[in-house]
Amino acid sequence: MVSRSAFQAFGSKSRRASGAAIAAAIVASVVASVAPVRAQTPAPATITANTEPSERHKLSFSASGIIIEEPVKEGDIVKQGQVLLAQDDFLEQKELEKAQLEANSNAKVEAAQADYNAKKHIYERKKETYEKGGANLQEVEDAELDMILREKQIKVAQEDVDEAKIKAEQEAKKVKDMKLTSPVDGVVEKMVLHVGEMADPQSPEKACWVVKNDPLSIKILSLSTAQVAHLHLHDKLMVKYPDETDWHEADVTERSPVADASSDTQMIKLSLPNPSNRDAGLPIQIQLPPEVAQAGEAPIKTASGN
Repeated sequence: MVSRSAFQAFGSKSRRASGAAIAAAIVASVVASVAPVRAQTPAPATITANTEPSERHKLSFSASGIIIEEPVKEGDIVKQGQVLLAQDDFLEQKELEKAQLEANSNAKVEAAQADYNAKKHIYERKKETYEKGGANLQEVEDAELDMILREKQIKVAQEDVDEAKIKAEQEAKKVKDMKLTSPVDGVVEKMVLHVGEMADPQSPEKACWVVKNDPLSIKILSLSTAQVAHLHLHDKLMVKYPDETDWHEADVTERSPVADASSDTQMIKLSLPNPSNRDAGLPIQIQLPPEVAQAGEAPIKTASGN
């Protein structure tokens, strides 16, 4: 049977232990309120963005005209210089042929040269006759002036040929511009005009859209300025499509020189090789390097609100 003195001693020890625990809890609370520990929220190791064409070209004709050829359709892979649309150029082709005939003809120059040679011969004969006393000075001077005039005509004829060459070049460019060609190796995104329709150079929709999907571009808008500070041009980031297991290297090709002050974010752009011409606009995952992920870890507030 426990003595009364022993029971009192046990109760005293229990109260002391309970008091010590309460005191320790109070001290811990005070310390936490004075110097809160700023715990970190782990940032995701990957983020998601969407691929974009590295180039998009909205093409139009330089002059109005009826579309007579449409050799490609939306989704076709095209090569640089490949014809996408063509206007009716029958009249322009005829003007080009005429200009080329004039540009390639030396008939006027040769005729002027022959005329000059004849007048020169006459002048030399009259001059010789005059020197022998058989002609008067006026005849010699008239022959000389006639010869000089014919010499000038050679220059005029040559200038006419040069002008014809310039006109031929202009007509050739006009004919060339009546065929709309792809400026890049790419994919036809949209055919605005079709055979039989009139091309309007002022139309905001243009005539045909071509995109370059190799390489693809990836614009990332969600990284904080602290995270972007760890990235530099030509850095490599690993990316993959959600339906794939393999990761691929993408280069940092652009970093906005101006951050968004309202969100404390800064844009970067990646370039991803795409030899298979996979469509643009698809979601893609970007693996963040550890230092970039850590820089995006946000401090959480303590219970005291600090």
